[in-house]
Amino acid sequence: MTKKLLLGLTVVLTPGLCVSAQQKTSSQPSPFQNQRLKTLKLQDRQITGDNDLRLVTGYWVPESNDPSKALVLPQQVKVTCTRSAKTCKELSITLAPTPQLVSIQDVDEQDYDVDSWDAHGLVASFGGGEGLNSRCQRHVLTMDFDSGAVSVTDIPTHKKGCESFLETNSYRLIRGNYYVDTTPGNNVDQQKKVSPAAPQPSRKPISNHRRIQNRILNWLPVLIVEARPCSGQPCRSPGRGSNLSAYRVRIL
Repeated sequence: MTKKLLLGLTVVLTPGLCVSAQQKTSSQPSPFQNQRLKTLKLQDRQITGDNDLRLVTGYWVPESNDPSKALVLPQQVKVTCTRSAKTCKELSITLAPTPQLVSIQDVDEQDYDVDSWDAHGLVASFGGGEGLNSRCQRHVLTMDFDSGAVSVTDIPTHKKGCESFLETNSYRLIRGNYYVDTTPGNNVDQQKKVSPAAPQPSRKPISNHRRIQNRILNWLPVLIVEARPCSGQPCRSPGRGSNLSAYRVRIL
């Protein structure tokens, strides 16, 4: 389960974004989230196979509910154990979700040495030695064939230079997989926001004088040049029923 530790200590995703296991707390929400990345959880079932081969797939989740122990990035894994080879291979695909997309961050394979194997389960491990392969932690994989339970535990060795590795962390395998939900209406974060309509300039109310002028011009569009209120001069009515007898009309 070294990938969980390595991802928590190195720069991940895009340049300029760095998250560590110590930095990730409940007060700092993870930027590596996408509402469309979901999990399909299946019930645990027996791990069937023969005396030489057992295989299980799923995704890792921490045993602890402490937010500081949550995985920085989600992982989909397949564990294949071969008794004759005395090895278990963990093939892991690390996803890198962001609000804009979901990408594959890394593909990795880790070998465990089988320590014991019987009709009911197995125990495999790696690390903890003096080599460069995880000398600060010993990683123990357990598999129960009857219940289908699979877990991995990272145990600190407390060696010199490993002062940062003080806690034992455990993860269990959930049967199922990650998927990207593409159903209609599930892309709210991608929908363009509709800009509010620009305010229309206010128009001044048309005066009664201007309204009467417009009616006269519509009535005689060619002959009428100007219409204005009578000012002591004789007025001429443009027509019956127009109620414009109080206005003087100038014609060509």
